[in-house]
This record gives sequence, C-alpha cells and structure tokens, in this order.
Amino acid sequence: MMKQPNDMFNDLVGQASKSFIDSFNEKNNAAQTRLFLAVAGILVFVGAEVVKVVFRKNFGREGLSLTRVILSFICLLIISILFFSDILDDEIGSKASNIFMGVLYGSIAFYTLIAGVKEWKISHDPKRLPKNYKNVPEDYKGSSTLLSFLLDEGWKQSAVQNFIEPITIILVAIGLTLVNLVAGIPLAFCAVSIWLYQLAEFIFGFNNHVDDVLKNQGHRTENKQAPRFGHVIK
Repeated sequence: MMKQPNDMFNDLVGQASKSFIDSFNEKNNAAQTRLFLAVAGILVFVGAEVVKVVFRKNFGREGLSLTRVILSFICLLIISILFFSDILDDEIGSKASNIFMGVLYGSIAFYTLIAGVKEWKISHDPKRLPKNYKNVPEDYKGSSTLLSFLLDEGWKQSAVQNFIEPITIILVAIGLTLVNLVAGIPLAFCAVSIWLYQLAEFIFGFNNHVDDVLKNQGHRTENKQAPRFGHVIK
C-alpha cells in the first residue's frame, strides 16, 4: 500500500526515536546518521506546514497536521528566543535587528499556531465547512488565499502553491538577510521544504489520487478560468 505524508512523517518520528539512544554511542556512526536524516526529514515536513498555514485555508481533513503545526510553533518560538538572547554574534546583526527578528519570528510562531489550530478545527467540523467543501479529498492541501489575486489573473493553483509561494518566501528571506545575516535562513528553509516535499510527492506519489478523485467527481482540476477551491470543488 502506498504511503501517505502522515505515514511517512510518523515513520520519521519512529526512526528518530529509535536512533536517539543509540546515537549517544560515539562509535555508532550509523545511528547518528539515521538520527540526523530522520530529524532533517521531520523538519522538512514542519517547514512545509508553516508555508501551508501562512498562505492557505480550507484544508481537507488530513491536509493539515495538528502535530506539525504545534512543532512548527515550537521551532519558530525557539528561533525567536535565540534572536532575543545574547547567543548570536554582534557581527551577524545589530542588537536592534536581533530584537526585530525576535519579534518577527515570534509573531509568525503564534500566527502559525492560532491559524493552524483554527483551520484544523474547521477541517474536522462538518458544521463549519463551506457548502462547496463536502466533496474535497481528505488530504487536500488547502486553497491559496494570501496570493489569491494571482488566481484571479488565471494562474493555476498548483503553480501558485508549487512555485510562487516558496519564491515569495525566499524573496522575503533575502530582504531579511540584508538586515541580519542569519535572519532569512529559517524562512528560506521553509520555502525549500515545500520543494523537498513536492519531490517526495513525485517519488512516492503522495497526492496523485487527489486529482483522480476530483476528476472522477466531474471536477475540472486544470481549469485555468476557475482554478480556485470554490470553483473546482462543487
């Protein structure tokens, strides 16, 4: 049976748990490598979740992971605290820029948590779902809302989610780097996480069945004139 994203994420968590104790043995390089790869994979899933929450709404029941939303909040909050602390070298950025970045990442952290939990609750409560939402596949990854003006111009939602959203984040990250040398790294990682997630989708075929389900229900998933959720899902 083909693995789905949540299954692979759970496998990574399981692998990290198994390798954690063994990694304390300095001679067990294999365990350390497995732990590193598992944690890196977990962070990719977590980074992708940040992008989804910031840019999208109206997820399928399994399209947004509450566990990964909470983990993303914790990671972003830790980053925020690091900027507020004296750990970072003054050569990386001024004290004022560190404080600003601390506030910025703290704000992103709490927004991700609040908006993510809200969207997760909506996706699990039929009474709160839009009328045109009932036929959506469970692992639908959300409708692009922050950049919805591009959809109004005829862009495909897949193009917006696969390219424009991460590119937008990278541009913001570059801007932050001009102020503080390390400020843009976490955001850039989130953007790259989307592409790595897409690579995993391509290799393992995570969401190939989503378009199949929609097409079987008579929905035109590639309609350039009506690419948004409300138009695609009847």
